[in-house]
Amino acid sequence: IKDSYSNDLNVLDRSIFEDALLFKLNADMDRATETESNIYSSLLGNMMEELPEQPHQKAPNLLITIRVSFETMLERIKKRGRSFEQIANDPSLYSYYKNLNERYVQWYEDYNESPKMVIDGDKYDFVEDPAAARKVLAMIDEKLIELNLK
Repeated sequence: IKDSYSNDLNVLDRSIFEDALLFKLNADMDRATETESNIYSSLLGNMMEELPEQPHQKAPNLLITIRVSFETMLERIKKRGRSFEQIANDPSLYSYYKNLNERYVQWYEDYNESPKMVIDGDKYDFVEDPAAARKVLAMIDEKLIELNLK
């Protein structure tokens, strides 16, 4: 995040704002206590507070979320092939992924730190399809122009 301040065109693959969502999910699964979750959220809020003397804002100029159906999410996790992410190796991951996917929808709806946009990851498989990648980049360019960021 600190490195991204040097260039407004930097892209971060995951937002620090999502960390509280992930921590809360793990707390709800008894992997952390509610107290730990509250402390974490408080520390995160304090850390991300904008300061007038700071030359750059901490919130992104544009938050982009790739939204996929649960089925697509599972297919892509399987295809990625990381053994520790595979439901076949840990069946409890199914409910974890389901819960995570549902929470991301609400998290995005509640996010208000900066402008945002959603890319339909079911419609645009930009990793496998170069035409979809070009379309997604064009959509992002249009949004940046709309926001006077490009």
